[in-house]
Amino acid sequence: GGGGSGDDGFGGGTGGGAGGAIDGTATLNAGTFQAVIGAGGGGGKRTAIAGSNGGDSTFNGNTAVGGGRGSDAGTTHPGGVGSGGDIPNGFSGGSGAGGFRAGNPGAGTAGQGNAGGYGGGYNVGSPEAAGGGGGGGKGSVGGNAGAGNGTAGNGGSGINWKSLGTTYAGGGGGGGDDSGSGTGTRGTGTDGGGDGTNAGTQSNNSNHAPANRGGGGGGTGANVGSNVYYQGSNGGSGICIIRYQL
Repeated sequence: GGGGSGDDGFGGGTGGGAGGAIDGTATLNAGTFQAVIGAGGGGGKRTAIAGSNGGDSTFNGNTAVGGGRGSDAGTTHPGGVGSGGDIPNGFSGGSGAGGFRAGNPGAGTAGQGNAGGYGGGYNVGSPEAAGGGGGGGKGSVGGNAGAGNGTAGNGGSGINWKSLGTTYAGGGGGGGDDSGSGTGTRGTGTDGGGDGTNAGTQSNNSNHAPANRGGGGGGTGANVGSNVYYQGSNGGSGICIIRYQL
């Protein structure tokens, strides 16, 4: 999964998108086959640390695309919105990252995942109380942040593969924002995605997505007027599950 993003003084960080999930069947001859498992993406911290998308996972000619990383005001990304494009759009991947402030969320890869949710500034035309959007998951798009109330979006749902009990490929939750009259409540990660943090949390987000479930990382809550920024959590590594008939 992609890493979550850091905050800035006008908006919470965004949730990372889950890694892409592929469910397929194949007839294989006896032999040796290599499975490559993608690493989870790193969380970002405004201008200090660039986050990263999750790595791709491959097996038998199939490539599950790594999740899109979150974005914030310190992220260099073409096609942003606002004055001079200074509010970046979310990064795309297997599932896309949530939107930051008024930026667009990242897109998912067809058949593998879904887009992220919108940030809290998207529909209100203002950066005030702009919680981060939730990252997309295999099962659904990421949750939208509350319009102008600082509440962040939850991660999109993942999958319970073959109903075996463990869920995979869920999106990360966005970070809350307490500017304006906002409440600043974090978004929760879903099905292996990392949680965001509430607005005013003065620490890096340690809610990393667990290993081998492909979930997105969580965003950080905004600290208004402090000029101190924190780092989003890491996405989870991927997994390759092989089931065969004896």
